[in-house]
Amino acid sequence: EKPFKCNECSASFIRRSELQHHSLIHDTGKQFKCSRDAEIKSFHSYSQEYERAHREDKPFRCTQCVMSFTRPSDLQRHLLIHSNSKPYKCEECDREFTWFGNFQKHILSHMNNTSPSNASFSAMFTMLAREQVKDLFIKEGEKYRCRLCSKDFTRLSGLKTHIRMHTGERPYVCEVCSFAFTTSRALKMHMRLHTGEKPYKCEVCDRAFTRRDEMHTHMYIHKGEKPFKCTQCPASFIRYGHLQRHLLIHSDDKPYKCKLCPKSFTQYRNLQTHMYKHTGERPYRCKYCPKGFTQYGTLQAHERTHTGEKPFKCTLCDKAFITSSHLRWHVKTQHPKE
Repeated sequence: EKPFKCNECSASFIRRSELQHHSLIHDTGKQFKCSRDAEIKSFHSYSQEYERAHREDKPFRCTQCVMSFTRPSDLQRHLLIHSNSKPYKCEECDREFTWFGNFQKHILSHMNNTSPSNASFSAMFTMLAREQVKDLFIKEGEKYRCRLCSKDFTRLSGLKTHIRMHTGERPYVCEVCSFAFTTSRALKMHMRLHTGEKPYKCEVCDRAFTRRDEMHTHMYIHKGEKPFKCTQCPASFIRYGHLQRHLLIHSDDKPYKCKLCPKSFTQYRNLQTHMYKHTGERPYRCKYCPKGFTQYGTLQAHERTHTGEKPFKCTLCDKAFITSSHLRWHVKTQHPKE
């Protein structure tokens, strides 16, 4: 059931907040008052939160709504909304819940209305969590199977980590900001944001990264490689998320329609950029001159004309460039056979 329906189109939503964010598409001429700091915000700034749901770095897309995710586990957890599955039942009042985290908060409401801490479970609730987990998997031969999604694991430890995706349990807590994680490795990666540690360094341009996969993706820029290729046209991309975004071009589905002209778009972010043509807004301002831009990437390239920074270096000669597209053109024209 999706009780919150849009008055402008046929879309409907489970949560009121999702409807409010969707309504921005139809109300692009307005200014909005932020509920947190009472600041009057433009369409661009107010819509940033909604845009995150459609960012290019979230390749795992829900087929039943507009949401997208960075990890397949997050998508699986989200799909529980559409399945109407409510495996967690309160024995005190018979209320049922889709997610273990909501079930957790509800149980604590029976315990003298105690509010749960973001950092940890109560002792009683930890025991309850363990009992729930026991019922969520079965052993079949040499493998362990999750009862909620039928995914198999060769090790029990891997299954237990996976089950946290369903239950919402996040036992590894950051001591700095109280953000919690399902694995110790994820917490370790997160801590680098606080410490500034970037152990993975590019040998070509000395850029450093917090994760190894970020460095590997970065290296494609220097090599001029685009490993993710479209099967419907010659286009290729450095990131899988970019390919997923591109594939929408080949789709006839353009759900994001401009209210001020007949144009429609496959992605929300493209509609947002298009709206700047109507509003004249250039939200990305250069810190060195009065120029403004409609896209952040264009601003970055422009500011390098002030700083002289040329981060994209050719591995076949000593040339360096402001943008990756300039580097690719250089490799294509100057080193075609290498």
